[in-house]
Amino acid sequence: MRPGGRRLVELTTIRVCAASAGLAPPGTAARSSDMPSPVARSAALLRLVAMFVVSAAMLWFAWLAFDRFTPPQDNPFKPLDLTLEPGLATGLKLDRLSQQPVQCLYALDSAGVSSPASCGKTRMAGAGSTTPSRSTGP
Repeated sequence: MRPGGRRLVELTTIRVCAASAGLAPPGTAARSSDMPSPVARSAALLRLVAMFVVSAAMLWFAWLAFDRFTPPQDNPFKPLDLTLEPGLATGLKLDRLSQQPVQCLYALDSAGVSSPASCGKTRMAGAGSTTPSRSTGP
């Protein structure tokens, strides 16, 4: 190979790669014929919108399948039912109920549990100290 032959091969490779990527070769300005036509741009936009619609439909179908076929004790988006066996999401549901005493009392009531003393321990423990006491007048 000639001394300048390797350099020529590298430049030719760069030009071929740039042309296949739609870029102007080094040292030349982009020509107006290199720009995509308005029809090509609108077709690309249409493909992008179609991909978005298909992706949204697939996500919606996956959500419906998850919601339909997941048991309630394993689905963190369904309400807690204490009559069912504990599942994967039961701990998360109990943690959420500890911050919501009204829903906790409803869950205990619907399960037939008579002792609501465990609902919202963290909130109810501090609630007693913030209540104003009656002051006796002079």
